[in-house]
Amino acid sequence: AANAERVKNLGIPEWLTEAHRFADRAPTAIAVHDAEPTSTQTHLGDSTLGKVPLAARQLRRGLHRIRQLTSYSALSAGTGAAESATDHETVEAPDHDTDEPVSAEIRHANLDAFGFPAGSRPGSCLHDIFERRLDANDLEAICRDALGRYGIDAKWLPTAQAIVTDAWGTPLRADKQAFALSDVERPIAEMEFHLPLCDFRRGKLADVLTGYGYDRWVPDAHGAIDGYLHGFIDVVARHGGRWYVMDYKSNWLGNDLAAYSGETIAASMRQHRYHLQYLLYVTALHRLLRIRLPDYDYDRDIGGACYLFVRAMRPSAPGYGVHYDRPSRACIEAIDACFKGAEHVA
Repeated sequence: AANAERVKNLGIPEWLTEAHRFADRAPTAIAVHDAEPTSTQTHLGDSTLGKVPLAARQLRRGLHRIRQLTSYSALSAGTGAAESATDHETVEAPDHDTDEPVSAEIRHANLDAFGFPAGSRPGSCLHDIFERRLDANDLEAICRDALGRYGIDAKWLPTAQAIVTDAWGTPLRADKQAFALSDVERPIAEMEFHLPLCDFRRGKLADVLTGYGYDRWVPDAHGAIDGYLHGFIDVVARHGGRWYVMDYKSNWLGNDLAAYSGETIAASMRQHRYHLQYLLYVTALHRLLRIRLPDYDYDRDIGGACYLFVRAMRPSAPGYGVHYDRPSRACIEAIDACFKGAEHVA
């Protein structure tokens, strides 16, 4: 900053010397040339410079709207779409848990799943373990490495292993089509997508959500978004011929299984607008399979969304720690139509 201030205060000869010195550092890439004066110009430093009429060129044409990038996080927060480099860094980040750490006075200190550290860093650690567990069998080594990289005390190693082992064997559905993570086929971790958007209106999406029984999670805003919906899906996997989107949630809801009942998890889902997240993810999967599968049919090929609150998942306690939903075909097609522009929305 000091050097920039010094250069700004240089006189014309000194400034030219600095410019040539800078150009000499990369002679094949930078060159400095004196401009030839014309009849309406004078040399810099000429005492008559102030008498010459000077004016900046003006832009007299319209600018095309740039392609924008949005995401579940941006839409649910009401920011809409990225407009700067910093915004893009936020929009493009995986949608991992961002809960603030829970006070030790509230969360007990037992070395179990409910006592495991809470917050974004431990949440990212568990996400990392689950992701790597899909492709490797040495769970102890995976957990030990992840705890070390995220700065979590090694005393939590048995707990981290137990969390993953329990979650791996817990039924994800409560019907005759029940299955566990250990049963899924062709799992894809952190599947990234860019879903094209054309004249996307947030208000239209909000109307669709309420029309199909979901909360109006998208704040109304003026202006359309043209560009892409970007996101990362924790897991896309198949079971029984159907494809599912899955998301690991490390949210701390309480110190026992009762705190992770269906009612409590439903409240947490609403608080964090996770329904909007999985509706967007299922729509992205719907569009992908429609392109990839020659005879694709939503009712036959889409299984739904499983949100896994991993602290409470137990094979011996089915019904705790899992939120499952299978949005209707009409709902997903209506959301998909919102992404294609106003003329496609009924």
